[in-house]
Amino acid sequence: MRLYVYDAEIEPGDEGAWVVTFPDVPEAITECDDRADALRMAADALGVALLTYARQGRALPERRARRSRADLG
Repeated sequence: MRLYVYDAEIEPGDEGAWVVTFPDVPEAITECDDRADALRMAADALGVALLTYARQGRALPERRARRSRADLG
């Protein structure tokens, strides 16, 4: 089994919401009012996006965005 890892970015959105995106998987995006919920929902958003790739016969995106823990500060 091959393991795929994609970096997520979480940023404040409008009106107190939190937005999670994945630079290497632009179809995966979610937004919630609570940061913890946004992070939980991010896994679902990524999973659905990657499932769509598979169902369409597309190759999964390569991981290009890489951050070290030091970058996350």
